[in-house]
This record gives sequence, C-alpha cells and structure tokens, in this order.
Amino acid sequence: MEILETSTFKLQCFQTLTGTKFLVVTDPKQANLDAVLRGLYVLYSDFALKNPFYSMENPIRCELFDQGLAEFIERTSQSPYGTVPQLG
Repeated sequence: MEILETSTFKLQCFQTLTGTKFLVVTDPKQANLDAVLRGLYVLYSDFALKNPFYSMENPIRCELFDQGLAEFIERTSQSPYGTVPQLG
C-alpha cells in the first residue's frame, strides 16, 4: 500500500531501501506528500542512522532529532497546500 485517500484524510507510505516505513496522515487536500516523507527520511537518517549509539528498531532518543522534527512539522503545517519547506 502506498496511498489511501478518503474524504476526510489521506494516508501515504514511504518505504526506504532498507525496509523502514514512514507513514503520514494528512488532510486530503495536502499535495507533495512524497517530498514531506523524504524530508522526514532525511531527518531520520541524519539524526538516527548516522548516530553510532542508535540501534535499529529502537526509539530515537535524540533532542536534536526531536527539535528538527518539530520545526519541520511546524513549517510543513504552515505552508500552503502543495508546497513543502526546505530542511535546514
């Protein structure tokens, strides 16, 4: 399953080459979810996969990841439909 669309929400899945899956539930009008999911993957790879103390399938315990994720979500939620903010 990649996309599930209803009149009240849209669910989209992004599966990485390593098998990790990212799911996003949004307003049905939200466009460019591929870019949002890729942005989340960039955060995940920067703060979890590059961390030598992180073990796969464990919770991500990194304050910088939490801050980056909160900022990304805030910018995404404030963006007009169809646009996705750049990371950084």
